Amino acid sequence: FWSKVISDFESVAKSEPKILSLHLQRGIPPSLRGMMWQLLAKSKSDRLEEEYLQLLRAESVYEKAITRDLLRTFPYHPYFQGQEGQNALFNVVKAYSLYDADVGYCQGLSFIAGPLLLNMPEEEAFGVLVQLMTRFTLRGHFTPQMDLLHKRLYQLDGLLADTLPHIHRHFQAQGIQSGMYASQWYMTLFAYKFPLEVVFRIYDTILADGLDILHRVALALITKNQAILLSMEFDCLLNHLKEDMLAVYEDDVNELVREAYSISLSPKRLERLSKEYSVELIKANSEAEIISDLRRQNKALAETVRQLERITKQLENEHALVAKQLQVSNAQQLELQ
Repeated sequence: FWSKVISDFESVAKSEPKILSLHLQRGIPPSLRGMMWQLLAKSKSDRLEEEYLQLLRAESVYEKAITRDLLRTFPYHPYFQGQEGQNALFNVVKAYSLYDADVGYCQGLSFIAGPLLLNMPEEEAFGVLVQLMTRFTLRGHFTPQMDLLHKRLYQLDGLLADTLPHIHRHFQAQGIQSGMYASQWYMTLFAYKFPLEVVFRIYDTILADGLDILHRVALALITKNQAILLSMEFDCLLNHLKEDMLAVYEDDVNELVREAYSISLSPKRLERLSKEYSVELIKANSEAEIISDLRRQNKALAETVRQLERITKQLENEHALVAKQLQVSNAQQLELQ
């Protein structure tokens, strides 16, 4: 089956989409993963590879920051411990910082590029990264306002309330917000803490079905851990969400993927949550603007008060001077009499 997919991907995708999806859910063979990711991402481009080589010759203002973060990215993987891996990771992330000036660089990008480099040469990894960021809309997690990341976290909260209301209420009671634990999941495609075997499978599903699979994986993890999570309070709860969510799977990656795909995710519900978020954002921005206006008015009033105080002080001084002059004048008149 896979040889047929590699030789004529477009034909198989059109004629056997359900069979292809089923095979992708079961996992792409490691030896074919790099090639399949490029086919799924539609990233192969001579023009983009040529642009990559040009970007390598340019300088980026982020080079020091990228170099500083290299050792923090997959620090225990032999490839990234060595010079070859560090150079490749530096090159891809630096090139992207030049390619997309609005995003530039932040540390999460290294975690996205790393799994790509473990499956293909750097110029091809750059092509898939560009597609993930643009066609798959991941760049919305990294733009200055991170609007798309905040929207997806809002959607996750809504989905939790729908599917796991007891967990949602527990999180609220403990003061746990989705951004406290899921932002690192969604920004790094789970690569920040999860084993690479798991990350590769998540990449398989993202490139096959889009970034909404992040919600499925998050909900599967929380569902599997719900008994443990309900027994915990804030500190232990947050630590478990950030550090120990995979322990319940006992390294069975297939089970996680199966459970993720078993979760029903309504496109209409996601769209409603997206619209709700937009309304909340407009409201928040409007309130922020009102607060900003009030602060400006308060600042102007404070300045007016200071001016009035200065004028009052000046008038008091002038009054005291006039009173003193009047006393002197009266004294002189008495002497003349």
